[in-house]
Amino acid sequence: QQVLSSEISDEDIYIEFMDSRRFNDTPSHRQALVNLYQDKYSQLKPNIIISTDDFALDFLIQYRDEIFPGIPVVYNGIHSDPSKKY
Repeated sequence: QQVLSSEISDEDIYIEFMDSRRFNDTPSHRQALVNLYQDKYSQLKPNIIISTDDFALDFLIQYRDEIFPGIPVVYNGIHSDPSKKY
């Protein structure tokens, strides 16, 4: 965020903390996040999404086209899992 703030104003950087380590990954929890993000970003379309953990990336793989169609995703900070093909 500090590096980006030299190019992008702070009010134009949106951070969503999914808190996936404290909450169980259940279908109802995922659907609540889908509903929240659809509502929050229905009028505001980000230029890019940066994902910084496994849960966020898995969520975006499953729901990006539904919530953020056409928005590019960059990811980092994920654990290497040979069974997954990103």
